[in-house]
Amino acid sequence: MPFSPPGACPNCDNFVPRGANRCRHCGSSSTDGWSDDADSTPVENPLTDFDYEDYLHREFEPRSPRPFSPRWILLALALLALTGLLLAPLLT
Repeated sequence: MPFSPPGACPNCDNFVPRGANRCRHCGSSSTDGWSDDADSTPVENPLTDFDYEDYLHREFEPRSPRPFSPRWILLALALLALTGLLLAPLLT
């Protein structure tokens, strides 16, 4: 009797959900007859060399504040001057 999901994969005995055409664990599928010839090598995790402590340090350690740029002072003065020029006719 041919296998039909949902149920346990006939090759690796892991659960295959309803509507699936391939076992997520071993790769057996309806096209290869859910056979033992399916590739059962597990997928490698690309993050095996991930350094969690380094990540925490880079992302969450406090950084030194940037020096205050004189451009912001010049911009603030320019906006005050422009506001004064625009409001001067209304105040007289």
